Amino acid sequence: MKKFSIVFLALIALLAFTVSPVLAASGILILREARNDPSGGVIFVFEYTGDFSEADFKGGSAMLNGQYYPLDCNIVEGEGLVQCTASRALAGGLVQVFLAGSIFWDKVPEGGRGGYCYDVYDFPAEGQPAAWTFQGEHCQDEPASQGDMINFYSPFWESYYDYYFEANGLEWLYGDPSTNPGEGYYYEGSES
Repeated sequence: MKKFSIVFLALIALLAFTVSPVLAASGILILREARNDPSGGVIFVFEYTGDFSEADFKGGSAMLNGQYYPLDCNIVEGEGLVQCTASRALAGGLVQVFLAGSIFWDKVPEGGRGGYCYDVYDFPAEGQPAAWTFQGEHCQDEPASQGDMINFYSPFWESYYDYYFEANGLEWLYGDPSTNPGEGYYYEGSES
């Protein structure tokens, strides 16, 4: 009987150790999105249910290539969401995210809104200096291809115009040395 009691107590103790982490969990945390904010850093959006507190979302980090980057997390009141910002150095990387005792893997997009951003140029209105002029940035979900078209507002013409994507070759905007739009850009076509 004494042997049975010792085995029984040992099994109960073992069961208590294996169940306690599950019972201690505050709820469910799901990584919904990783994005690149053009005006800030990398943003991770989590959805949660259960009894999480602000303290649970402090001290999180994201790891890329063995280097840890801190997360600054805030609860979105009434929506069951947590938004965490991190360094732009994570852009384009496959990262491991540690938050509230959970671990996630995700790929952070390279570009900003929509993932891929390109400069938009227009030749100015009459009376303006004759040079290509930066109009703004256009972001989209997929990489642009030669000849893609967008409809974009031009402050010079005060209207929306069609702009065509051109993959950058050796010439910048038809030889205008004052511009350097990167790997590709949209340029003014015709009025829509």
